[in-house]
Amino acid sequence: MKNLVDKINENYNNMSKSQKKLANYILTQYSKAAFMTAVKLGEAVGLSESTVVRFAYYLGYDGYPQMQEEITALVQSKIGQMERVNLTPAVRTEDENTFEKIFNSDAERVLYTKQDVEPEIFEKALDILSDAKRIFVIGIRGCKPVAELLAYNLKYVCENVICVTTSNSTELMEQLTTVGPNDAVVGISFPRYSIATIRALEYANAARARIITITDEKLSPINLYSSCVLTAKSDLTGFIESYTSCVSLINALSIMLYSRNTAKVKKIISKLNKIYKAYKIGDGEELEDISGDILL
Repeated sequence: MKNLVDKINENYNNMSKSQKKLANYILTQYSKAAFMTAVKLGEAVGLSESTVVRFAYYLGYDGYPQMQEEITALVQSKIGQMERVNLTPAVRTEDENTFEKIFNSDAERVLYTKQDVEPEIFEKALDILSDAKRIFVIGIRGCKPVAELLAYNLKYVCENVICVTTSNSTELMEQLTTVGPNDAVVGISFPRYSIATIRALEYANAARARIITITDEKLSPINLYSSCVLTAKSDLTGFIESYTSCVSLINALSIMLYSRNTAKVKKIISKLNKIYKAYKIGDGEELEDISGDILL
C-alpha cells in the first residue's frame, strides 16, 4: 500500500505550483503539519483551505482528515530519529566503554548500509557519473565535508566537477545556472533536510540533468527529483550526526568508478603529474604511485 511520500513522489512532476508548495511543506515540516487544520496548513504556505482539501483529493484521499492521519504516521515513523538525543547516553570521560561503543555503532551503520545497497541502483549511479560531461555535487551545512570528499574523488574521473556547498540560496542557484541534460547532479542531505538542496535539485530536474541522491532513507524529501537513490545509515550520537556510512558509500562509489574508468583516471593523473613537475609542486610524488593499474 502506497504511503503519503510515495503518492507525492509519483505525482510531483504533474503538480501545480500550489500543490508543490503543499507537498514541499508537508515533507520538510511534517512534525508541524501533523497538528494543523486545513486552514492553518493553507496559511503556512499562503494558500486557501479549499486548495489544501483539493490537494488531499488529488492524492487519492477521502478528504483532509485522512491525509492528516498519513502525515501523523510519517511523524511517528520519525520519532526514533527525533528522540535519539534523549535515548543516547551522554558522553562522559569516566565511561570507559564510550570509545568502544561509538566505534561499534559506526561499524553497525556501515554494515547496514552495505546490506541495504541495491546492486542495480549502485550500477546506475556509476553509469550516470561515468557518462556525465560535468558533475555537480551539492552538500550544505553538515553535509559540506562529505560533498567535498566526493567532489575531490570525482576529479580523477571527470575533469569538470563543481562542488556546491553554499547555504546562500542565491549563490547556490547561480552556481547551477548552466546545468543541463549532459550533466550529473549529486545531492547529499540528511536530517534535518536542507530545503535549499531540495530546491536546487528541483531546478536541476527541470534542466533535465541526471540526479543522484545520497541520504538516510528512501522516504527522504530530497528524493523527489532523483532517478537514483543511494541510502546510508545515519544516526545521531548524542547531538552529533554520524556520517561514517556515508563516507564508506562514497569510497565504494569512487573506487568502483576508478576501476570502470581506468583510461580516464590515468589520463587525468598523467596531466596532473605534468603540472606538478612543471611547477615543481611536490616533485610529482603525490600521484606517482597510483598512476599505474587501478585497484580492482
